[in-house]
Amino acid sequence: MTGQRVIGLETEYAIVSTHSVPVPPGTAPPLTPEQCIAELYRGTAQAARSRNRFLGNGGRLYVDLGSHPEYATAECRTIADVVAQDRAGEAILTAMAVRANERLAADGIRIHVVKNNVDRAGRTFGCHENYQVPRELV
Repeated sequence: MTGQRVIGLETEYAIVSTHSVPVPPGTAPPLTPEQCIAELYRGTAQAARSRNRFLGNGGRLYVDLGSHPEYATAECRTIADVVAQDRAGEAILTAMAVRANERLAADGIRIHVVKNNVDRAGRTFGCHENYQVPRELV
């Protein structure tokens, strides 16, 4: 299939915990980013001790540097497929966060997973586009 190229996305998500009950102003978040990740991934299937998951839809979910989740779509041939893959990643992370929040509710803790954001320290969490290009262009 000459001329067809694959495309994909990698999307970084910010993750933070908050208190779901009243606390004094200035109280620190109840969980560190690393603890949030552990709660987010609790109960998910894993190979060995890794938090790297290859998913049934061909995508990949992993913990990127800085302790935040990142979702990479499967390689796609159309923009419509990339959008569908991206939405699938959102749904997967949403379901993981819902399960984590159900477990943490009794402790007054809530995890938030946010797509494309800037945190309090000014770090950005965004999206990377990937394009396969002909070898002669590199």
